[in-house]
Amino acid sequence: MDSRTGNKFELMFPKVNDEYVVWQEKTETSETRLVVMPVEFGRKEAEVFNGDINSFDIGKDFVIWESGHKIYVYSLMRKEIKIIGEGEFPSIRGNMAIWQLPKEGGEDSVFQVVELKAPELTDVEYGGIIDVDEFGERNLRIESEVETVLAREDLFDARLKDTLHGAYLNNEGIAVVDFQHFGELIGAAWADQAELIAVLNEAVFKSPKVKKIYYTFNGDNNAFSDWTEGVNVFLR
Repeated sequence: MDSRTGNKFELMFPKVNDEYVVWQEKTETSETRLVVMPVEFGRKEAEVFNGDINSFDIGKDFVIWESGHKIYVYSLMRKEIKIIGEGEFPSIRGNMAIWQLPKEGGEDSVFQVVELKAPELTDVEYGGIIDVDEFGERNLRIESEVETVLAREDLFDARLKDTLHGAYLNNEGIAVVDFQHFGELIGAAWADQAELIAVLNEAVFKSPKVKKIYYTFNGDNNAFSDWTEGVNVFLR
């Protein structure tokens, strides 16, 4: 039972990678949904898909499932869903996905194998200029602190919730925190920007290893500074 809503769920088939757990839930109304949640730091679960789910799996950077003979993938970093083909029985190891293609009468099984591109802030569709290798690995502790800030009702009525792409920290103490471009959600008033940056800095600097913070929109650090009409780098 969900203690927040009183709804009863039947939890089914949990699967994990190093950072996330994913499972199916069936509600009292027989709806089926796919849910993912980070395994550390008490972060909240998120519904990935609601509908008929015949099979699913989790890899390094993606969740994959089949519904209505369509193959879906969900990027754990970008929180985006795409349809990548048709078939059934998908599986994934690392970022290598495989599924059985639709069969015509009397045909043998044929499988499709696709290597999914690991999401990086340098992807062309992101227009990014941040090198993930340079700026380190994802940091779930920082992400948790930032997501708590973005979900605050007293901060722009929580309109910034779910706009975080990810947070990264390298060995030199440089943190990169990447967001969807949320300028239209709160405008560009200087006082609002200053309030947001102050609480974000407080949250990120809770990690004692952080010495410097870069904020970016969709991997582009210039886009954030264009929005603020100022700097996007902050020192402890």
